[in-house]
Amino acid sequence: MTGCLKNITHFFYPQLLGVSFLLFTTPLACAQLQGNQISAPLNAPDSLGALRENSHKPDTSAQQRTKDFYIKLKDNANKSVVTKELHGLFFRSTRPAKTQQIIAGTDAEARFKPYEGKTITHIEIVRFDPFGYSVTDTSKVPTSYIERFGNKLHVETRKFTVRNHLLFRGSKKVDPIDFAETEEIIRNLSFIEDAFILLDTTNLPTNEVHVTVVTKDVWSIGFDGSVSGKDKGRAKLYDRNLAGMGIGFNAYLYYDASNVPNPWGQRAELTSSNLYNTFFRGNVSYRHGLGYNATEVSAQRDFYSTKTKLAGGILFHTGRSPYTFKRIDSLGSQKVTISDVWAGWALYNKQAAKPELPNQFALTARISSIHFSDRPKVNSFTNPHFHNSTTYLAGFSVSRQKLYRANLIYAYGKTEDIPTGFLISAAAGYEMGEFKNRYYVGTEFSAADVGEFGYLFGQSRFGAFINSNGKLEQVTFRMAGAYITGLFHFQKLDIRQFFKVDFTKGVARLEGEREYLLLDGSVEPRGLNGIPPTGNNRLLISLETLAFSPLYIYGFKFAFFAYTDIGFISEKYAVLSDSPSYSSIGFGVRIRNENLVFSTLQIRLNYFPVLPDGANAELFWFGSESRTRFPNFRPHAPRITPYE
Repeated sequence: MTGCLKNITHFFYPQLLGVSFLLFTTPLACAQLQGNQISAPLNAPDSLGALRENSHKPDTSAQQRTKDFYIKLKDNANKSVVTKELHGLFFRSTRPAKTQQIIAGTDAEARFKPYEGKTITHIEIVRFDPFGYSVTDTSKVPTSYIERFGNKLHVETRKFTVRNHLLFRGSKKVDPIDFAETEEIIRNLSFIEDAFILLDTTNLPTNEVHVTVVTKDVWSIGFDGSVSGKDKGRAKLYDRNLAGMGIGFNAYLYYDASNVPNPWGQRAELTSSNLYNTFFRGNVSYRHGLGYNATEVSAQRDFYSTKTKLAGGILFHTGRSPYTFKRIDSLGSQKVTISDVWAGWALYNKQAAKPELPNQFALTARISSIHFSDRPKVNSFTNPHFHNSTTYLAGFSVSRQKLYRANLIYAYGKTEDIPTGFLISAAAGYEMGEFKNRYYVGTEFSAADVGEFGYLFGQSRFGAFINSNGKLEQVTFRMAGAYITGLFHFQKLDIRQFFKVDFTKGVARLEGEREYLLLDGSVEPRGLNGIPPTGNNRLLISLETLAFSPLYIYGFKFAFFAYTDIGFISEKYAVLSDSPSYSSIGFGVRIRNENLVFSTLQIRLNYFPVLPDGANAELFWFGSESRTRFPNFRPHAPRITPYE
């Protein structure tokens, strides 16, 4: 018990210090910088909590200084053709239109409900190029020659590409569910930045409506890479939207001087977001060099909407690739052929659609086969990850999903789709193994809700094999939860708290690769590298305080954060009290300038009170922030509960 209290204290004290840092230093900094920096309220209101009764009043004098600064900057830029074009390329209006602001607690279907039941007479597709446009403010246009030139180089998404992702058609009745889910589907396309659907009844009979689908492209062509020392690196050239048809192409070039005699490797990949208007996502890839010689082909159609009846997928992979052993810090090789096929059928109760969303019932089946022709040594109890097997699975699920729209959660002011609802599923099957045959059973339950309290998510998963003697093998039990508060206010700060917990337990595991859990930076604590601790029981806890600051420095907005990640890993059940804790404590800032066309940046400082033996840590991290997506509650292929 003493160890448990010590670990809990070890976790919460640094977090309290981090919260104190945010609450007291940020307003102080604001006061100190008031003379030459601008303080202004956020443009985006709370999207998880209730509407604020007393919103912050704008600092009109500060806003005027900002306005004067930009007017002076623009006047100076107009003196030269070059500076004029650069100004138009990088700077935007600091004020979004009111239509861009998301109202608190926005139901994604609410905007379409007044038109429910009306007949769609016409569907118009309006597409905007990447530079200078907005889907919610059509008055915005490119302001410089460079923007217009960039748009001319861009291949606009074809109308049929957008139309193929619509869940509604002309002459059909308006269903708010279809319209809300269509916006989500289009916004999730890698080549679309934003989407907005407008419904209009002007000059039409009372039972008819005109639909306009507005989309804004992203600049689809790009290049990136990474360097690991002077002897190792990677380069990538890609186009997410070839010829505007939703087809993606990725080309990779790898270099590793330690690989003799050939230090070069290549990879090519071709993808499609919607094959022949079927909502199948396709992928073909090939990789060669640096130990790889592998080909993969796949096609996948998910239960992408509430009314999707049929889903399924197929995958075929064959070839050789390196394999990194985490526990022994060693590199091996494997040659494997994988085939995986699944199909699903779903229905929903139409009578339950009003006033509540319908439940979706799904039946699924899956056959997967894996065969190794080269691998590490195996026997009936060792390295089951490399065993040859064919597995037959069947599943049943009941689910319900409703969408909400929000901001100021994972993205700084960007529209975010939040799925809420529940998913209950069960799977059972039979594995024909290389050394023995076994049965499998598994269950899953997950749910989420949004309200004045914030966002709450919970999930539990269980899976186990049953051998011929009736004994359980490779049992996995996992529970995870997340809580995000609504925005609360301290002076001029808008603050949100994030809390995550993840517990995984393994029972009757076998020996060898993938039969243990890891504790490293890939799962948390953040910034932890090297040889990780291992065990059969793991508890991860993460707490982050995020403060959206009123600081407004010539267009730059700042969100300060402090976090604590802590991990426990043990061979024993009482993981909290019987194992040491390894934590990462840090703070940083996320920076966003709506006048610039760049992504949100993150600067983070980390501190590690205790490091595991053989591990190392990143004390400083700088880079762009990756987008985090909320879990959804759609049916899926039956699957083995992962132990990772």
